[in-house]
Amino acid sequence: MELFQVAKSYSFSDVQIVVAGLRIGGFDEGGGISIDFGGDIASMKQGADGEVTVSKQVLPPAVATITLMETSSSNLVLQGLLVAQRETPAGFVLPFAMIDLTTGESILSGQCVFLNMPGISKQREAGNREWKLGLPTYVAAYAG
Repeated sequence: MELFQVAKSYSFSDVQIVVAGLRIGGFDEGGGISIDFGGDIASMKQGADGEVTVSKQVLPPAVATITLMETSSSNLVLQGLLVAQRETPAGFVLPFAMIDLTTGESILSGQCVFLNMPGISKQREAGNREWKLGLPTYVAAYAG
């Protein structure tokens, strides 16, 4: 055991999310961002004699889910971008970036597309809005 161990720390405030060059903020208390990848990146097939062949697959698209407080001004920003994307005949290119300044982990995409329009719910306490963005292609860098 080392005499001096360095503690690791994490702060969500070091995570930056940018859509179309605009920084997103106002996250729900339990919210933030999650990135889900759409499938496997390789498959295996075993022959009758036991030999295995591994086939690389193309990277599956990813889905970024961003959860904001319903009072976040970023909801209006995302709503405007959604409308612009839907009204443009050929689509509207929206670059996407999620970068964790502490760990260096990042997901970058030259284009994202809105997959949903969040529902609206008004209750006694402020609720949240969940935005889903499709990332058809991306580059991922993981912390080491």
